[in-house]
Amino acid sequence: MKKLRILSTKKLSPSFRLGLDGSAELFEIDFLRIQQLPLDKLESTILPLLTGKPNLVFTSRHAVLDFNSLISQASALDPSAWQVFCLSGATKTTVRDRLPDAHIAATAENATALAARIAQLELSEVVFFCGNHRRDELPDLLSHKGIRVEEVIVYETELSPVEAPENLDAVLFFSPSAVKSFFILNQLKENVTCFAIGETTAQEIKTQTKNPVVTCNHPGQTNMLDAVNEFAGKMKI
Repeated sequence: MKKLRILSTKKLSPSFRLGLDGSAELFEIDFLRIQQLPLDKLESTILPLLTGKPNLVFTSRHAVLDFNSLISQASALDPSAWQVFCLSGATKTTVRDRLPDAHIAATAENATALAARIAQLELSEVVFFCGNHRRDELPDLLSHKGIRVEEVIVYETELSPVEAPENLDAVLFFSPSAVKSFFILNQLKENVTCFAIGETTAQEIKTQTKNPVVTCNHPGQTNMLDAVNEFAGKMKI
């Protein structure tokens, strides 16, 4: 039986590789480079924002990790006073792991839904930790609702386009930026199926190609794995 050739546009966890249907051959290539900004340049900006009872917003696990790197070197902070609003999936898992004392006030599966949850609470301001290629939906919606958004960029994302292997059956995308990077050097044959980690990533895929798109019902590698294995099972029939 011919093995399915599947490309992931990021390196995956060992559990994903172990759980992948045995009829699939997996290629893993990072189409993005993530660079944390120097902590000494951020400290004077971020630490004053963490006094009192701030409302912190995260829409990526990278933002959580880099934020945690900063506060691990700071003292006199009280994370138990922080309200955190974040995406579900990997971002929420990372918040629980790295900021266990903070209170997760609300989560959502995408930035638009998260902004709607925050707006319902009628907060006066939030601090949004993000990368330089963050999408506009969340800050735009909150600003429209009269909520002040203090935006702090803690990491930079650089596109890293690479020529993909030939004769692929599927490509896995985990962010809109990865989609943009992939299509700089690559085009897909009509029979290739695209998998999107969420709706915003799916929307970006649809701007680049007319190939079929499978969108995960919930963010996270586990749900992506389930979708890919279901696809592999159907291809065997």
